[in-house]
Amino acid sequence: MDKKRPAAPPAAAEPDILAAAYRYVDRYHWSWNMARRLINRCFGTDYTDAQLKKLCRRERGQAQ
Repeated sequence: MDKKRPAAPPAAAEPDILAAAYRYVDRYHWSWNMARRLINRCFGTDYTDAQLKKLCRRERGQAQ
């Protein structure tokens, strides 16, 4: 069975997700993996670590 992850969720909840991501990673010094798991559980999303990092970097103006 070929399981593919769905595309990143729509941008509707992004401000709350970004605030949570910054808090978990920058303030609490959690790993991206732990932050992503909690964000996915709390917001009903299915981000990967890479997607969440890219979203945060894009918002901070550091997109690669």
